[in-house]
Amino acid sequence: MIKNCRIKLPVLFLISLVLFMLHLDLFGHIWNQFYSHGTPFLQTAGRWLVYSIYAVLLAVFSIVYNAYQIHRLKPMEIVYSQILSLFFTNLIAYFQLCLIHHALLPAKGILGLLGVQSIFSVIWAVFADKLCQKLFPPESIAVVFGERSSLEESLSPPLHYRAHFMPTAYIDCRQEEASILRQLVQFDTVLLQEVPVPLRNRLLKFCYAHSITVYMTPNITDILLRSAENSIPCGVPILCCNSNGLRLSQRITKRVLDLLVSMLCILVCLPLMGIIALMVKGYDGGPVLFRQRRCTQGGKIFKILKFRSMVVDAEKDGIFKPVNNEDPRITPVGRFLRNTHFDELPQLFNILRGDMSFVGPRPERVEHVEAYTKEIPEFRYRLKVKGGLTGYAQVMGAYNTNAYDKLKLDLMYIQNYSLFLDLKLILLTLKSIFTDQDHKPSAPLGNVPAKTPQTENKKQELIKK
Repeated sequence: MIKNCRIKLPVLFLISLVLFMLHLDLFGHIWNQFYSHGTPFLQTAGRWLVYSIYAVLLAVFSIVYNAYQIHRLKPMEIVYSQILSLFFTNLIAYFQLCLIHHALLPAKGILGLLGVQSIFSVIWAVFADKLCQKLFPPESIAVVFGERSSLEESLSPPLHYRAHFMPTAYIDCRQEEASILRQLVQFDTVLLQEVPVPLRNRLLKFCYAHSITVYMTPNITDILLRSAENSIPCGVPILCCNSNGLRLSQRITKRVLDLLVSMLCILVCLPLMGIIALMVKGYDGGPVLFRQRRCTQGGKIFKILKFRSMVVDAEKDGIFKPVNNEDPRITPVGRFLRNTHFDELPQLFNILRGDMSFVGPRPERVEHVEAYTKEIPEFRYRLKVKGGLTGYAQVMGAYNTNAYDKLKLDLMYIQNYSLFLDLKLILLTLKSIFTDQDHKPSAPLGNVPAKTPQTENKKQELIKK
């Protein structure tokens, strides 16, 4: 058991390096056996160039897909990330070798490599997870929760690292401040959750003075300040917050990316979309496409396109009814489309004609935007950019992430936009596309789920402990 956190990162790095070097070694064996012959360049300096490119590609895709986040992600999530990283790396390496040889090479070598690497990834992920659980037990953490926090939120802090932290104390921020401070000094790590800003600022300074690590749930202002640019005119530090959405150059770059990606995806998926259209039409003879009014940049209203997954006139009374996987209005064909996310494919045409972007906040129904804005005025901030087919909240958020937290994720994307972030989210979408997040019932808009006597009693028991 290792309690010194300073050596934790080096140990995790060494464990990850073992698998990374094994992947490179396996590529070397396949290279020598199948692809190194016939070209003198590849038998001298060229081989090291190919090795180096392979290593860089594998490192980049591994970082994008968090393929070595042991002790943070579940073993099977790591395996999935590993396989995706290896697939794209090996695919690019294969076409690179074909270009060098000026011929279409046999793919059995690279496919065999991917299979063997995948097997080792499974073994490594399980072994590394068990090893880390023994070496690094969960660290005790104190949760200081605010009046707006629920018991469920306090018991499941937004760290997503249950292997890292074990909440052992729950402190109500409505206690006397002196009492809170006396409890905090007993811990090395603290989570401030929905604590009022004045008190949170004092607690943060106290923890900083006593070398206590602090995690905290951000509010909207925190997200805006985090993306601010530093300026020091006349020696005075000033923060400048961008409030205009994307710059002109960013909008142009983003539009070019949307056009290229949407056209490529339409060409690749056109046969599949034709088959889906026949399936939808053949089931009940109804319309193939479903159109719905959504809001995008600046509150502009457009009609989003989807393959129809429900019976005709599912909302003929004009009243919106939440949809879940057991909804009888979903057709058998529609259930398949929703589970595979194929019902979203027609939105590629929305992107092509400029209604949407490939990456951005999910465009909401007009009625939802109006209702959400009444309860959370900041909800209109997400309309500073076009709505997207995928986005930060869709990829990073869980299915039970409430609307207020999804708003925070959307603002993180808007305030920290970059072309690299768009490319990363597009790649991460491939990882999350088979997870059933978007079609599960959404969490309520408000910050606090309904309280029950059972949850309140349990909270009081935890506080007393």
